[in-house]
Amino acid sequence: MVQAAEKMQTVLLSGSLARKFGRKHRFTTGAGFNDIRGYFKQFPGFAQHMMESSPQV
Repeated sequence: MVQAAEKMQTVLLSGSLARKFGRKHRFTTGAGFNDIRGYFKQFPGFAQHMMESSPQV
């Protein structure tokens, strides 16, 4: 089994997300988007904010 190399990632939020949760987030990831999604789950209200602020199609 080959393991993915871990690397430091920086995610920059803008607008209402940055105001509410902070602009710059740095963390180590080896699984890409899954790690990013898991990281933001630790912020209470993040998922709810994303659902409420998404454009209505």
